[in-house]
Amino acid sequence: MRTHRRVSASEVSSRSRRPRSDAFVADVRTSPGPPCSPQEGLKCDHHQQRRARPGENDEATGRQTALHGQDDRRDRRRHVHRRLHPRHHRHSDRRRLRRAADVTVLGGPDRGLGPDRHLHRRTPRGWLADKFGRKPLFTIDLALFLVGSTLQFFVDSAWQLFAVRLLMGVAIGADYSIGWPLLAEFAPARRRGRLMSMNEVAWYLGFMVAFIVGYVMSEAFSIDWRIVLGSSTLPAVILLLARLGMPESPRWLMNQGRTQEARQVAHDYLESPAEALDLSNESTRPGTFGMLFSRGYWRATTFISVFWFCAVTPYFAIATFAASVLSDYGLGDGFGGAIGINGLALLGVLASLALIDRVGRRRLTIPQQWVCAVVLVVIGLWTSAPPVLILACFLVFAFANAMCTALTGVYPGEIFPTEIRGIGTGFATAFSRVGAGLGTFLLPWAMHNLGAGPTMLFAAGICVVGAAVSQALAPETMGRPLSETSAPHGSPMAEQSTSA
Repeated sequence: MRTHRRVSASEVSSRSRRPRSDAFVADVRTSPGPPCSPQEGLKCDHHQQRRARPGENDEATGRQTALHGQDDRRDRRRHVHRRLHPRHHRHSDRRRLRRAADVTVLGGPDRGLGPDRHLHRRTPRGWLADKFGRKPLFTIDLALFLVGSTLQFFVDSAWQLFAVRLLMGVAIGADYSIGWPLLAEFAPARRRGRLMSMNEVAWYLGFMVAFIVGYVMSEAFSIDWRIVLGSSTLPAVILLLARLGMPESPRWLMNQGRTQEARQVAHDYLESPAEALDLSNESTRPGTFGMLFSRGYWRATTFISVFWFCAVTPYFAIATFAASVLSDYGLGDGFGGAIGINGLALLGVLASLALIDRVGRRRLTIPQQWVCAVVLVVIGLWTSAPPVLILACFLVFAFANAMCTALTGVYPGEIFPTEIRGIGTGFATAFSRVGAGLGTFLLPWAMHNLGAGPTMLFAAGICVVGAAVSQALAPETMGRPLSETSAPHGSPMAEQSTSA
């Protein structure tokens, strides 16, 4: 037997609608329970849910679906409701979404997250980012980098330099797994791709500027190598000051059961009411490393790890040693060509920035990797080609590779849920750094012992692996809320996202 549950007035929005007539109340009743009077109608669960848009994934919608089923009476009741309350439907989508978010999504003062309230008080997970949050670690990791960067001015032996650079490497790796999830959890879905790919724009710009500054300082002015390395201290100080006062991620707060704090951050910083609505889909379950390889997420883990590995391995090798590689192909000292390669890479990532929220993720991920494979095959097989053609092929490679590499800063924050977003991004980053290290250290050895042709063909094979894996596993996440893009494979929400 269906019954109505009386709820407290705190669950009702401050903007009340007109009282319903007795005829409307009698029509919407689906059980012989006590009727809702015109004065108390707004306090009835059944009527209260008319304030939210159909299809919201919250507790109230689940009750409404279970109460009414899929019969024709629901459409009839909805028609009566619209006729009796035309004023309610003149509100814009934005106002309706914001009002629904205030009442149902972030949980009223006495609701929390509904049936999951008992999960709010739970023991720490043991992972630093999950236990202490994104905000404190986002500052601590840069402070750690600043300490290491400053110590470079004072090193006087190889082991000291190794220890300092290792410390800086740990800080950089932590920044990947903290900064990108933090940005993904604040960015609105319609602009999330552009905002997150700006990280890659800054990376390529910094890479090119560092290449030029380091070359000029060491070659033109013969400045001490300690000063060259320690010059990273200045931008580190600027960034550390900029990070002070950053808010905590509202999604992380919801995952921790800190609903009131999440509500305040969402009110202050989230620009779209739809993003606030999506917070209700956050789980309070703890994340574990094993979830990365569970049935629901092994595809996401495999895709982003292999794609990122295959994207950066040939690029780090070629871009780092661009001058010497181009010299081996008869292009003079290669410095001008190296600047051209890094400049084209910057243009490539800028192109992705402009297109990512228009054409989608897959179109910027898959074709570009096949293009990289083709041009490297041409370079590897036609070693006696004119230098101008070789340079053109390297420039095409740099542009296409940068276009797809821009997605390595977007996908991790979208395909992992909040409870493992930091862990997943960290794992994929570590896997890609293995590729970057292999490419950087093995390319000089391969060029000397195997020759330019076989080395370029091997790099082309790496691109083919990345393209094939992306073709099979890369999802399309453009414009979708994080609750859909990060849903486990095979779940109804994931199927809905795939078919959208």
